[in-house]
Amino acid sequence: MRSANKSQPTIIPVEAALDRHPEWVCVKADARNAFNAVHREAMFEAIERDFPELWAWTDLCYGVDANLGFRLGGVDGSVMRFVKSKEGTQQGDPLGPLYLAAPLQVVLERVQEGHPNVVIFAY
Repeated sequence: MRSANKSQPTIIPVEAALDRHPEWVCVKADARNAFNAVHREAMFEAIERDFPELWAWTDLCYGVDANLGFRLGGVDGSVMRFVKSKEGTQQGDPLGPLYLAAPLQVVLERVQEGHPNVVIFAY
């Protein structure tokens, strides 16, 4: 019989692995609005370290704060205001997942250095 819970095929093998290894811990982290939360400085450092061939492109796309415009209305709808985009990745950027994952990899490596007996699987 198939479960209504679509994550069931994933949960069963994880539970079985944890039953066999009670010293293991499984953590699922889900950051709300993660693509907008990544600090660009950390993003630049990670790209320079791990993907130096992308650094110039990243700098071109994110090196200057972008103006994000929005309409406030007005009689003809022409009243515009702007805010600066200073953090996160740009919506629709095909490299956005990489720009999010690269700084997270640095964090995971630091955790691993502090806890060498811990095995970290991240995807």
